[in-house]
Amino acid sequence: AAEALVAPAEAAGVPEAAVAAARAALEVARQQQQRRKEAEAKLLEALSGPAVLVDVEAAKQALQIARTCEVARAVIDNARQKLVTITSEQTLAQTADDDASPPPSSKRQRVDISLDSDSDDEDSSQGSRDDKRADGAEGEAHESLGICKRVLAELRAKIEAEPLLASLERRESWASRCTEIEGRGIPETVIGVLGGTGVGKSSLLNALIGEASALPTSCSRACTAASVELRFNTALGEVGGTAAAGRLVAVYQARVEFMALADWLRQLKLLVQDVCSHKGTLAESCPRADRNEAGHTAWVTLELVYGKGRLEKFAADADEDAVYDELAAEPRVRQLLTPSDGAANHVLHLQKGEVEAGSAEAAALASGRGLDRALEAQKKAWATEFRGAIDPFVYKKGEEGEAEDWPLIQNVTLAGPWHVLRSGACLVDLPGVRDANVVRNKVAQRRLTACSGIWVVAPIMRAVDDRTAKELLGEQFKRRLLMDGLMDNVSFVCTQTDELEVSDIWKDHHKEAATKPGRAERMRELHERMGRAAAAQVKLEHEEIDKAESVRALERAAKAAKKEAREAKKQAQEAVKAWEQKVAAGGPAVTLRAVADADGRVSVRVGADECAALRAEEERTKNEYYDANDLHQKKRKEHA
Repeated sequence: AAEALVAPAEAAGVPEAAVAAARAALEVARQQQQRRKEAEAKLLEALSGPAVLVDVEAAKQALQIARTCEVARAVIDNARQKLVTITSEQTLAQTADDDASPPPSSKRQRVDISLDSDSDDEDSSQGSRDDKRADGAEGEAHESLGICKRVLAELRAKIEAEPLLASLERRESWASRCTEIEGRGIPETVIGVLGGTGVGKSSLLNALIGEASALPTSCSRACTAASVELRFNTALGEVGGTAAAGRLVAVYQARVEFMALADWLRQLKLLVQDVCSHKGTLAESCPRADRNEAGHTAWVTLELVYGKGRLEKFAADADEDAVYDELAAEPRVRQLLTPSDGAANHVLHLQKGEVEAGSAEAAALASGRGLDRALEAQKKAWATEFRGAIDPFVYKKGEEGEAEDWPLIQNVTLAGPWHVLRSGACLVDLPGVRDANVVRNKVAQRRLTACSGIWVVAPIMRAVDDRTAKELLGEQFKRRLLMDGLMDNVSFVCTQTDELEVSDIWKDHHKEAATKPGRAERMRELHERMGRAAAAQVKLEHEEIDKAESVRALERAAKAAKKEAREAKKQAQEAVKAWEQKVAAGGPAVTLRAVADADGRVSVRVGADECAALRAEEERTKNEYYDANDLHQKKRKEHA
């Protein structure tokens, strides 16, 4: 249409310079439209074909080029949606392939598989695929977030620039709403990890974030005292980071927020009332839980804060007000809950480890990849120091019965180089909900309602009939989940799989397995493979014992040969020294020595002959020692 207007304009006397400029602009427009058509064609070609065969990286590049060439918004949006669908289908297909060959579930099964395949390479490649899959999903999320922010910014600009759209007050309200939504970012997912005491919640989270002991664990008692939030340390400058390049940032950070003193004093008033009788005097001992649950809980809480036996130090008929006044004036508690900067709550910050923001070390720690041995060792040392620093606030301090700080803590937040959380997830490690300590129990129940997702943890040995898993969510809470449409946000996690016995699994589940074609045969095949692997392991253990005994025998022989060579050398040196002294004293002295060899033959050696024989014996024993020692070292290397 523009080209059709050039000739009439030229005939009407439009200046030649203007016509030439129009022709140049038309040529530019023609080239841009041609590039846009080519970009659109390449984009459609990149997304064509079966989903599992599409090259996602090439499609992303084609999408970026199409966006640069200003391809129509509808085409871009459709292509982006199709790319998301293709990525999801490929992820599901990859997951199905991974599930087709189940990973080893016990130490002995890993022995069998390692004999048949290069499992280390497979594990490494699988980890690489998982990392790429996670990075791709995270990149998609942040790309979508960027698009949404651009749309909101454009919408806000149009609202502010168009006075006839609505009244000034209404437009300001709309613009403010756009700004508010734009600042939200990716919604945070808070996952509460619940379960009975000792089922392995903290061990599960330690394994998930890749730390050996970021959270306290124990095989004999409840460990988690206060609820603990685990977050990614964005200060390292990874996704969403706010660090300024060049300054030092902490690798591990902890934020411990205590209750406000006024809140604790109000709670203390109620607790003292619960441990006192209706006459206003202190109870003689801790009330029984089955008769006075509130009084029992209050007594336990006060002993945790002020130390075991603290209430028993009061007189039997101590007045309620006197008990409150004395406990409220406790210097340790007041100092702990009084902020020094005038804030509402006392907040304690702990840090371990420092790296330069934007450096290669910070990037490696944030991504979890590319750590050399030195940085890995340093990271473990920082983690150990960090665990020691936070122990008094999430576990316990001192000996049993000492006054604890954790009942006075409102929230504990830990941030570290845990790349599994870098997309915004927050894991909350809660105390056991069926803990014998009623205070820890109530901590878990209180934080449960603030979580957007719930993981119910149970040991796999009793997961089917685990009482804790069944009673964990009360009827009222389950009803609320159902009404809010959040029932799908509850997941069940089985731990302690290393405690399983293959024979017990087969005995308990072979009938159910027979109902699905091929499952019983697969279980039987795996059972036989593990049996063969166990037999091979026993055989190797016996061979190892035999080789170790052989090496020890060779070591003893080498030591004996060394001792014999040392004695022969000593005798030769003494004989030579004595002979030389006699010669120097005035001529060769006649020395006779009868020597019996191994065959019983007796020979007589005189003077120098005796010295030469002893030197020869020294050389022989030395060679025997060398031979025995060489054999020992060779066998030891073979055994190793």
